[in-house]
Amino acid sequence: YLITLNFKRMKKIILSLLIITMVSCEKIIDVELTTSEPQLVIEASINWEKGTNGSQQTILISKTTSYFEDDVAKVSGANVLIKNSKNESFEFFEGVSNSGETGKYICQNFVPELGENYTLLVTVEGETYTSSEKLIATATISNIEQRNDLGFNSDEIGIKVNFMDLPTEKSFYMMRFDTAVDAYPIYEILDDKYKESNIISGLYTNEDLKTDELINISLFGVTERYYNYMKRLLGASSAASNGPFQVAPTKVKGNIVNSTNPENFAYGYFRLSETYKMTYSVK
Repeated sequence: YLITLNFKRMKKIILSLLIITMVSCEKIIDVELTTSEPQLVIEASINWEKGTNGSQQTILISKTTSYFEDDVAKVSGANVLIKNSKNESFEFFEGVSNSGETGKYICQNFVPELGENYTLLVTVEGETYTSSEKLIATATISNIEQRNDLGFNSDEIGIKVNFMDLPTEKSFYMMRFDTAVDAYPIYEILDDKYKESNIISGLYTNEDLKTDELINISLFGVTERYYNYMKRLLGASSAASNGPFQVAPTKVKGNIVNSTNPENFAYGYFRLSETYKMTYSVK
């Protein structure tokens, strides 16, 4: 009995010494990250919500910043214009908030038309950026199914958002979920491969969802080109959370071209979508 007692005491002493050693070996390491030159970011998402005239649209212009920078570098003084195939122009004027925030360009008289081709022109800092895209129709959400028995412990809430595919040869969609439990919007891309003119479903789940939680859902019609762009973008963002086995970060370029200096490209995408929105309350 005495030997056993001493052995237990010895194990405690060894464990304590190990803990002290590990704590004393902690060292703060400053990681020096290379910083590239800031590049322009043009967020030109034109969303025509069903049931509205779509006349007010907004384009955001900023610049990339370093990894540890919290504030977004907004870009002021740009000339922003969108033209349709009839050569009608829709000008975006810079708005300044009460806090002095810039970089937001607003149009009050935009005319959306399904299937119409539009061209974006942005002139800033002596260079011109252009892009062309078509305004794509979207479907209407038909119903939502809820499950309360998901996850490893069968206690996670999730929803299944159903809609009927549009009767076109090829259709591509994007679904966005906004909730209070997610710091950022959650996106899902969908197509009608094997489901043409049938029901297509988007899925959303979060272990922190509770009863009466509100989920804002947006369904966008998008081009195949944008679908492929988002596929790469979502793939790159998910790979960044794979710990030590993550892939090397890559630059995902959009469809905006610098016609003055092609090497000085801009991040972002010029997209035009009809949009269906609804809010779901978790049961």
